[in-house]
Amino acid sequence: VNGVVLSYSASCRSELNLSQWSCGVINASRCFCILTVLTATNSAGTSPAAHIHIPARTCT
Repeated sequence: VNGVVLSYSASCRSELNLSQWSCGVINASRCFCILTVLTATNSAGTSPAAHIHIPARTCT
């Protein structure tokens, strides 16, 4: 079915110190997370790489 993601590759990192961690849980002590989607594949093909900026509620 077109539009259904069959597979993906992603990582999370911080812009502040470029540290990387698992995308399973976003650490609440960080100001934001950048989700780097390396690829996503569906029946139409493979997507280009993308970056998604996820802001936190507060930045301490």
